[in-house]
Amino acid sequence: MPVLLFTTSTIWTVPAGVTSVIAECWGGGGGGGGVTSPGTAAGGGGGGGYARRILTTANFIGGQLSLAVGGGGSGGGNGLNGNIGGDTYINDINTIIANGGGGGSASTSNINSQGGFGGFAGAPGGVFYAGGTGGQGIANNWSGGGGGGAGSTGTGGSASPNPININQSFGLGTSELGGNGAIGRNSSNNGTIGFNYGGGGSGGFRNSGGGRTGGAGAPGLIRLTFGTLTSTPIFIQWIDDSDY
Repeated sequence: MPVLLFTTSTIWTVPAGVTSVIAECWGGGGGGGGVTSPGTAAGGGGGGGYARRILTTANFIGGQLSLAVGGGGSGGGNGLNGNIGGDTYINDINTIIANGGGGGSASTSNINSQGGFGGFAGAPGGVFYAGGTGGQGIANNWSGGGGGGAGSTGTGGSASPNPININQSFGLGTSELGGNGAIGRNSSNNGTIGFNYGGGGSGGFRNSGGGRTGGAGAPGLIRLTFGTLTSTPIFIQWIDDSDY
């Protein structure tokens, strides 16, 4: 069956003969927060949600579907919160929607900061999963990693609030197009960008030098899978059995 991927918003004309479409949406990841003073560690952005639903002719508007793909939330500037990821939906939010992840909290003083929430989703009669929560920024230790993006196989992983090792400093995305969150920072650096699709950005960290910004979240995605029904005439030959 044909499969189409959309990374930007558009109007899609449903091909002739198509009566149903498997629609999947990934929300954008949230951006990480920014920091100012020495010892500050910002929170990571949350991962985007995922939703799947079968759309039929009842959902086609004039033979078309309106596709809105959410962008990744931008990272917060010095001392500013990260921005929420964009929502991804088809037609309107009551048809199918995957919400973007929340932005990570900024840090302007030597206290811990909070990670962004994982994006929720909705698909009446369908399947939906939430994104992972962004990691908490631990003062004088580590900035929050991004939450993992949800995918067709389940919820996104949440970043550890106090990582023991590098693999716990960001949330793992699911195996089917849900991206990993960005890794947290343990030295003076800007946060890094989340991975496609829907991974949250990490927070900035400062132990020296100037302020640091958060990393952006990864953008969302729409995937449409569809097929056409074809019929082959079946000819039946009747045999005159009058002679039998």
